[in-house]
Amino acid sequence: ENQVLRCHWLTVYNHDRRTWSGSQGIKDVFALAKYVGKHKKLLDDLQAYTRSLRDVAVAYADAANPSRPGAFASYGPHAPEMQRLGEKLLRMRVLATFLPLLVGTRLRHPADSQKYIVIVEFCERFAFRVYRLLGMRANAGQSRLYQIGHQVYHGHVGLDLALQQLHGALRYYCSDEEFAAALDEVEDWYSWYGLKYFLYEYEEHLAAGHAIKLSWAEIDRRDLDKTIEHILPQTANDPYWKENFDLSERRKYTDDVGNLVLTQHNGSLGAKAFGEKKGKPGQDRPCYVTSVLFQEQELGKYANWMPSNLLQRRKKIMKWAAERWAIPTAYKESEPAAPSPAEAEQDDE
Repeated sequence: ENQVLRCHWLTVYNHDRRTWSGSQGIKDVFALAKYVGKHKKLLDDLQAYTRSLRDVAVAYADAANPSRPGAFASYGPHAPEMQRLGEKLLRMRVLATFLPLLVGTRLRHPADSQKYIVIVEFCERFAFRVYRLLGMRANAGQSRLYQIGHQVYHGHVGLDLALQQLHGALRYYCSDEEFAAALDEVEDWYSWYGLKYFLYEYEEHLAAGHAIKLSWAEIDRRDLDKTIEHILPQTANDPYWKENFDLSERRKYTDDVGNLVLTQHNGSLGAKAFGEKKGKPGQDRPCYVTSVLFQEQELGKYANWMPSNLLQRRKKIMKWAAERWAIPTAYKESEPAAPSPAEAEQDDE
Protein backbone atom coordinates (compact mmCIF):
# COMPACT_ATOMS: atom_id res chain seq x y z
CA GLU A 1 0.00 0.00 0.00
CA ASN A 2 2.81 2.41 0.85
CA GLN A 3 4.50 1.75 -2.49
CA VAL A 4 1.26 2.42 -4.38
CA LEU A 5 0.80 5.70 -2.50
CA ARG A 6 4.42 6.67 -3.17
CA CYS A 7 4.14 5.80 -6.86
CA HIS A 8 0.95 7.85 -7.07
CA TRP A 9 2.59 10.84 -5.40
CA LEU A 10 5.67 10.77 -7.64
CA THR A 11 3.64 10.31 -10.82
CA VAL A 12 0.77 12.71 -10.17
CA TYR A 13 1.89 15.27 -7.57
CA ASN A 14 5.65 15.72 -7.29
CA HIS A 15 8.46 13.73 -8.92
CA ASP A 16 11.03 14.86 -6.31
CA ARG A 17 11.17 11.86 -4.00
CA ARG A 18 12.34 14.08 -1.14
CA THR A 19 8.83 15.55 -0.99
CA TRP A 20 7.29 12.17 -0.22
CA SER A 21 6.53 11.93 3.50
CA GLY A 22 3.85 9.28 3.53
CA SER A 23 0.37 10.04 4.76
CA GLN A 24 1.55 13.32 6.27
CA GLY A 25 2.36 14.70 2.83
CA ILE A 26 -1.14 13.86 1.63
CA LYS A 27 -2.68 15.49 4.70
CA ASP A 28 -0.65 18.61 4.00
CA VAL A 29 -2.00 18.80 0.45
CA PHE A 30 -5.56 18.67 1.77
CA ALA A 31 -5.00 20.69 4.93
CA LEU A 32 -8.43 21.93 5.99
CA ALA A 33 -7.08 25.38 6.80
CA LYS A 34 -6.60 25.93 3.05
CA TYR A 35 -10.25 25.10 2.34
CA VAL A 36 -12.09 27.32 4.78
CA GLY A 37 -15.23 28.42 2.97
CA LYS A 38 -14.23 26.35 -0.09
CA HIS A 39 -16.11 23.13 0.57
CA LYS A 40 -16.92 22.50 -3.09
CA LYS A 41 -13.26 22.84 -4.07
CA LEU A 42 -12.23 20.45 -1.27
CA LEU A 43 -14.72 17.87 -2.52
CA ASP A 44 -13.55 18.29 -6.12
CA ASP A 45 -9.89 17.98 -5.16
CA LEU A 46 -10.53 14.91 -3.02
CA GLN A 47 -12.50 13.26 -5.79
CA ALA A 48 -9.71 14.01 -8.28
CA TYR A 49 -7.21 12.50 -5.85
CA THR A 50 -9.19 9.30 -5.38
CA ARG A 51 -9.84 8.93 -9.12
CA SER A 52 -6.15 9.28 -9.94
CA LEU A 53 -5.27 6.93 -7.08
CA ARG A 54 -7.67 4.34 -8.49
CA ASP A 55 -6.12 4.62 -11.95
CA VAL A 56 -2.57 4.47 -10.62
CA ALA A 57 -3.41 1.43 -8.49
CA VAL A 58 -4.55 -0.54 -11.55
CA ALA A 59 -1.49 0.46 -13.58
CA TYR A 60 0.75 -0.29 -10.59
CA ALA A 61 -0.79 -3.73 -10.08
CA ASP A 62 -0.14 -4.69 -13.71
CA ALA A 63 3.45 -3.42 -13.59
CA ALA A 64 4.19 -5.07 -10.25
CA ASN A 65 2.56 -8.39 -11.14
CA PRO A 66 2.23 -8.59 -14.94
CA SER A 67 1.30 -12.28 -14.87
CA ARG A 68 -1.65 -11.85 -12.55
CA PRO A 69 -5.04 -12.91 -13.97
CA GLY A 70 -6.50 -10.00 -15.92
CA ALA A 71 -3.29 -7.97 -16.14
CA PHE A 72 -3.42 -5.56 -19.10
CA ALA A 73 -6.81 -7.06 -20.02
CA SER A 74 -7.99 -3.80 -21.60
CA TYR A 75 -5.32 -4.22 -24.30
CA GLY A 76 -6.88 -7.42 -25.64
CA PRO A 77 -4.55 -9.43 -27.91
CA HIS A 78 -1.57 -7.24 -26.97
CA ALA A 79 -1.79 -8.18 -23.28
CA PRO A 80 0.46 -11.30 -23.49
CA GLU A 81 3.34 -9.30 -24.98
CA MET A 82 2.97 -6.62 -22.31
CA GLN A 83 2.95 -9.30 -19.63
CA ARG A 84 6.02 -11.02 -21.10
CA LEU A 85 8.04 -7.80 -21.18
CA GLY A 86 6.87 -6.75 -17.73
CA GLU A 87 8.16 -10.01 -16.25
CA LYS A 88 11.70 -9.20 -17.34
CA LEU A 89 11.91 -6.16 -15.04
CA LEU A 90 10.75 -8.28 -12.11
CA ARG A 91 13.46 -10.84 -12.87
CA MET A 92 16.11 -8.13 -12.46
CA ARG A 93 14.46 -6.82 -9.27
CA VAL A 94 14.65 -3.15 -10.20
CA LEU A 95 11.00 -2.26 -10.74
CA ALA A 96 10.63 0.63 -8.27
CA THR A 97 12.92 2.95 -10.25
CA PHE A 98 10.69 2.66 -13.32
CA LEU A 99 7.22 2.73 -11.76
CA PRO A 100 6.35 6.43 -12.36
CA LEU A 101 7.52 6.10 -15.96
CA LEU A 102 5.51 2.92 -16.58
CA VAL A 103 2.42 4.17 -14.77
CA GLY A 104 2.60 7.64 -16.33
CA THR A 105 2.84 6.19 -19.84
CA ARG A 106 0.03 3.74 -19.21
CA LEU A 107 -2.35 6.40 -17.95
CA ARG A 108 -1.44 9.03 -20.56
CA HIS A 109 -1.90 6.52 -23.39
CA PRO A 110 -4.50 4.06 -22.03
CA ALA A 111 -5.47 2.64 -25.44
CA ASP A 112 -2.02 2.43 -27.05
CA SER A 113 -0.20 -0.77 -26.15
CA GLN A 114 2.75 0.00 -28.41
CA LYS A 115 3.67 3.11 -26.45
CA TYR A 116 3.78 1.12 -23.22
CA ILE A 117 5.77 -1.66 -24.90
CA VAL A 118 8.39 0.83 -26.14
CA ILE A 119 8.76 2.26 -22.63
CA VAL A 120 9.05 -1.10 -20.87
CA GLU A 121 11.64 -2.18 -23.45
CA PHE A 122 13.64 0.94 -22.58
CA CYS A 123 13.34 0.18 -18.86
CA GLU A 124 14.62 -3.37 -19.35
CA ARG A 125 17.56 -2.15 -21.42
CA PHE A 126 18.43 0.56 -18.88
CA ALA A 127 18.17 -1.90 -15.98
CA PHE A 128 20.42 -4.46 -17.61
CA ARG A 129 23.11 -2.07 -18.83
CA VAL A 130 23.26 0.28 -15.85
CA TYR A 131 22.26 -1.79 -12.82
CA ARG A 132 23.23 -5.32 -13.75
CA LEU A 133 26.21 -5.04 -16.07
CA LEU A 134 27.85 -1.89 -14.67
CA GLY A 135 26.63 -2.65 -11.15
CA MET A 136 25.56 0.90 -10.36
CA ARG A 137 23.31 1.62 -7.39
CA ALA A 138 19.62 1.10 -8.09
CA ASN A 139 18.98 4.86 -7.76
CA ALA A 140 21.42 5.90 -10.49
CA GLY A 141 19.40 8.08 -12.85
CA GLN A 142 16.30 7.59 -10.75
CA SER A 143 15.45 11.28 -10.37
CA ARG A 144 15.59 11.78 -14.14
CA LEU A 145 13.33 8.78 -14.72
CA TYR A 146 10.87 9.98 -12.08
CA GLN A 147 10.74 13.45 -13.63
CA ILE A 148 10.11 12.15 -17.14
CA GLY A 149 7.39 9.80 -15.88
CA HIS A 150 5.71 12.74 -14.13
CA GLN A 151 5.95 14.89 -17.27
CA VAL A 152 4.56 12.13 -19.49
CA TYR A 153 1.59 11.63 -17.16
CA HIS A 154 0.72 15.34 -17.25
CA GLY A 155 1.30 15.63 -20.99
CA HIS A 156 4.16 18.10 -20.57
CA VAL A 157 6.28 16.06 -22.98
CA GLY A 158 5.22 13.77 -25.81
CA LEU A 159 6.45 10.21 -25.94
CA ASP A 160 8.95 10.85 -28.74
CA LEU A 161 10.66 13.62 -26.79
CA ALA A 162 10.50 11.54 -23.61
CA LEU A 163 12.26 8.66 -25.37
CA GLN A 164 14.96 11.00 -26.63
CA GLN A 165 15.52 12.22 -23.08
CA LEU A 166 15.47 8.69 -21.67
CA HIS A 167 18.02 7.39 -24.13
CA GLY A 168 20.16 10.45 -23.48
CA ALA A 169 20.16 9.44 -19.80
CA LEU A 170 21.01 5.86 -20.75
CA ARG A 171 23.94 7.01 -22.89
CA TYR A 172 25.20 9.13 -19.99
CA TYR A 173 25.12 6.26 -17.49
CA CYS A 174 26.19 3.54 -19.93
CA SER A 175 27.50 4.63 -23.31
CA ASP A 176 27.92 2.09 -26.10
CA GLU A 177 31.67 2.14 -25.47
CA GLU A 178 31.20 1.45 -21.75
CA PHE A 179 28.69 -1.28 -22.52
CA ALA A 180 31.00 -3.08 -24.95
CA ALA A 181 33.97 -2.76 -22.58
CA ALA A 182 31.96 -4.01 -19.60
CA LEU A 183 30.83 -7.10 -21.49
CA ASP A 184 34.38 -7.84 -22.50
CA GLU A 185 35.88 -7.20 -19.07
CA VAL A 186 33.74 -9.50 -16.94
CA GLU A 187 36.15 -12.17 -15.75
CA ASP A 188 34.13 -14.19 -13.24
CA TRP A 189 30.78 -14.60 -14.98
CA TYR A 190 29.79 -17.36 -12.59
CA SER A 191 29.77 -14.95 -9.63
CA TRP A 192 28.03 -12.16 -11.56
CA TYR A 193 24.58 -11.43 -10.16
CA GLY A 194 22.99 -11.12 -13.61
CA LEU A 195 24.15 -14.51 -14.93
CA LYS A 196 20.86 -16.40 -14.64
CA TYR A 197 18.94 -13.60 -16.33
CA PHE A 198 21.58 -13.29 -19.06
CA LEU A 199 21.56 -16.99 -19.92
CA TYR A 200 17.77 -17.23 -19.72
CA GLU A 201 17.53 -14.39 -22.24
CA TYR A 202 19.99 -16.28 -24.42
CA GLU A 203 17.78 -19.34 -24.15
CA GLU A 204 14.80 -17.26 -25.36
CA HIS A 205 16.91 -16.10 -28.28
CA LEU A 206 17.81 -19.67 -29.25
CA ALA A 207 14.21 -20.80 -28.79
CA ALA A 208 13.19 -18.37 -31.56
CA GLY A 209 9.57 -18.28 -30.46
CA HIS A 210 9.28 -21.88 -29.31
CA ALA A 211 8.31 -22.64 -25.73
CA ILE A 212 11.11 -22.87 -23.17
CA LYS A 213 10.65 -26.04 -21.17
CA LEU A 214 12.37 -24.75 -18.05
CA SER A 215 10.50 -21.91 -16.37
CA TRP A 216 12.18 -18.80 -15.04
CA ALA A 217 10.56 -19.51 -11.65
CA GLU A 218 12.42 -22.81 -11.41
CA ILE A 219 15.72 -21.25 -12.48
CA ASP A 220 15.27 -18.40 -10.02
CA ARG A 221 14.41 -20.51 -6.98
CA ARG A 222 17.16 -23.09 -7.41
CA ASP A 223 20.73 -22.52 -6.27
CA LEU A 224 23.31 -21.44 -8.82
CA ASP A 225 25.19 -24.74 -8.68
CA LYS A 226 21.96 -26.55 -9.61
CA THR A 227 21.16 -24.43 -12.66
CA ILE A 228 24.51 -23.43 -14.17
CA GLU A 229 26.74 -26.04 -15.77
CA HIS A 230 30.49 -25.58 -16.31
CA ILE A 231 31.32 -27.36 -19.56
CA LEU A 232 34.99 -27.39 -18.58
CA PRO A 233 34.38 -28.49 -14.96
CA GLN A 234 35.46 -26.53 -11.92
CA THR A 235 37.22 -29.69 -10.77
CA ALA A 236 38.82 -30.89 -14.00
CA ASN A 237 40.46 -34.13 -12.85
CA ASP A 238 39.51 -36.25 -15.83
CA PRO A 239 42.52 -36.75 -18.17
CA TYR A 240 40.40 -35.39 -21.05
CA TRP A 241 40.37 -31.91 -19.55
CA LYS A 242 44.06 -31.87 -18.72
CA GLU A 243 44.87 -32.87 -22.27
CA ASN A 244 42.73 -30.12 -23.80
CA PHE A 245 43.30 -27.27 -21.31
CA ASP A 246 46.58 -26.43 -19.60
CA LEU A 247 46.54 -25.09 -16.05
CA SER A 248 46.54 -21.42 -17.05
CA GLU A 249 43.67 -22.02 -19.49
CA ARG A 250 41.63 -23.83 -16.85
CA ARG A 251 42.10 -20.91 -14.46
CA LYS A 252 41.24 -18.37 -17.15
CA TYR A 253 38.25 -20.01 -18.81
CA THR A 254 36.42 -22.07 -16.18
CA ASP A 255 34.09 -19.24 -15.12
CA ASP A 256 33.97 -17.53 -18.52
CA VAL A 257 30.58 -17.05 -20.18
CA GLY A 258 31.73 -19.20 -23.11
CA ASN A 259 32.01 -22.11 -20.67
CA LEU A 260 28.69 -21.66 -18.84
CA VAL A 261 25.28 -23.00 -19.79
CA LEU A 262 21.85 -23.33 -18.20
CA THR A 263 21.00 -26.87 -17.15
CA GLN A 264 18.52 -29.03 -15.30
CA HIS A 265 20.99 -31.78 -14.52
CA ASN A 266 24.22 -30.30 -13.19
CA GLY A 267 24.59 -33.09 -10.66
CA SER A 268 24.43 -35.76 -13.37
CA LEU A 269 26.91 -34.03 -15.70
CA GLY A 270 29.48 -33.15 -13.07
CA ALA A 271 33.16 -33.35 -14.00
CA LYS A 272 32.89 -35.97 -16.73
CA ALA A 273 34.75 -35.79 -20.02
CA PHE A 274 33.07 -33.81 -22.78
CA GLY A 275 32.03 -36.91 -24.74
CA GLU A 276 30.11 -38.26 -21.75
CA LYS A 277 28.45 -34.91 -21.12
CA LYS A 278 27.53 -34.59 -24.77
CA GLY A 279 25.96 -38.06 -24.88
CA LYS A 280 23.97 -39.63 -27.67
CA PRO A 281 20.39 -39.42 -28.96
CA GLY A 282 18.01 -41.70 -27.10
CA GLN A 283 20.14 -42.38 -24.05
CA ASP A 284 18.44 -42.40 -20.66
CA ARG A 285 21.20 -40.62 -18.73
CA PRO A 286 20.96 -36.79 -18.91
CA CYS A 287 23.25 -35.26 -21.51
CA TYR A 288 23.52 -32.22 -23.76
CA VAL A 289 22.10 -33.93 -26.83
CA THR A 290 18.83 -34.95 -25.15
CA SER A 291 18.43 -31.79 -23.05
CA VAL A 292 15.21 -29.76 -23.28
CA LEU A 293 17.34 -26.59 -23.26
CA PHE A 294 18.41 -25.17 -26.60
CA GLN A 295 21.79 -23.95 -25.35
CA GLU A 296 22.71 -27.43 -24.13
CA GLN A 297 21.50 -28.92 -27.40
CA GLU A 298 23.86 -26.52 -29.19
CA LEU A 299 26.79 -28.11 -27.40
CA GLY A 300 25.91 -31.41 -29.03
CA LYS A 301 27.18 -29.95 -32.32
CA TYR A 302 30.76 -29.82 -31.04
CA ALA A 303 33.02 -32.84 -31.50
CA ASN A 304 35.33 -31.69 -28.68
CA TRP A 305 35.63 -28.94 -26.11
CA MET A 306 38.89 -27.04 -26.29
CA PRO A 307 39.84 -23.37 -25.82
CA SER A 308 39.12 -22.68 -29.49
CA ASN A 309 35.56 -24.05 -29.13
CA LEU A 310 34.99 -22.09 -25.95
CA LEU A 311 36.18 -18.84 -27.53
CA GLN A 312 34.05 -19.47 -30.61
CA ARG A 313 30.96 -19.87 -28.42
CA ARG A 314 31.96 -16.84 -26.35
CA LYS A 315 32.22 -14.69 -29.49
CA LYS A 316 28.77 -15.81 -30.60
CA ILE A 317 27.22 -14.99 -27.21
CA MET A 318 28.93 -11.59 -27.05
CA LYS A 319 27.65 -10.70 -30.51
CA TRP A 320 24.12 -11.64 -29.48
CA ALA A 321 24.35 -9.64 -26.22
CA ALA A 322 25.65 -6.54 -28.01
CA GLU A 323 22.63 -6.64 -30.31
CA ARG A 324 20.14 -7.69 -27.63
CA TRP A 325 20.80 -4.68 -25.37
CA ALA A 326 21.84 -2.17 -28.01
CA ILE A 327 20.32 1.31 -28.06
CA PRO A 328 17.75 1.37 -30.90
CA THR A 329 19.02 3.03 -34.06
CA ALA A 330 16.48 5.85 -33.75
CA TYR A 331 18.13 6.97 -30.50
CA LYS A 332 21.77 6.21 -31.27
CA GLU A 333 22.59 9.88 -31.61
CA SER A 334 20.66 11.07 -28.59
CA GLU A 335 22.85 13.45 -26.65
CA PRO A 336 24.23 11.94 -23.41
CA ALA A 337 22.35 13.82 -20.69
CA ALA A 338 24.11 14.39 -17.37
CA PRO A 339 21.83 14.86 -14.35
CA SER A 340 21.18 18.40 -13.22
CA PRO A 341 22.66 19.44 -9.85
CA ALA A 342 19.23 18.97 -8.25
CA GLU A 343 18.83 15.50 -9.76
CA ALA A 344 22.35 14.49 -8.73
CA GLU A 345 21.59 15.69 -5.19
CA GLN A 346 18.42 13.60 -5.07
CA ASP A 347 20.23 10.51 -6.36
CA ASP A 348 23.02 10.95 -3.81
CA GLU A 349 20.50 11.20 -1.02
